[in-house]
Amino acid sequence: MKTIIISKTALKNTIAIADYLEAKFSLKVRNEFIEKLKKGFEIIQTNPEFFPKSEINSNQYRFVLTKQTTIYYRINNKEIRILALFDTRQKPSKIIKIK
Repeated sequence: MKTIIISKTALKNTIAIADYLEAKFSLKVRNEFIEKLKKGFEIIQTNPEFFPKSEINSNQYRFVLTKQTTIYYRINNKEIRILALFDTRQKPSKIIKIK
């Protein structure tokens, strides 16, 4: 099984989403999101090529974690690099900037 590496951008995205959920809703909602994220990473790690490639960046895959959050990642021989967590309520043009 390939190792999952989380980029600085993805880590910043995760913290921002978790902080937003806690501030807007509750600590419970935040923790539920973190658990869902962990399970999402396990699913990606188990079968990384199962999910569709990004329409914008063909060397990236996308995994819909929730209705509002999509994970973008890249696969190489040794690892799965989580590039970003994208809030689907943002402008789609921001996806182009994910590297």
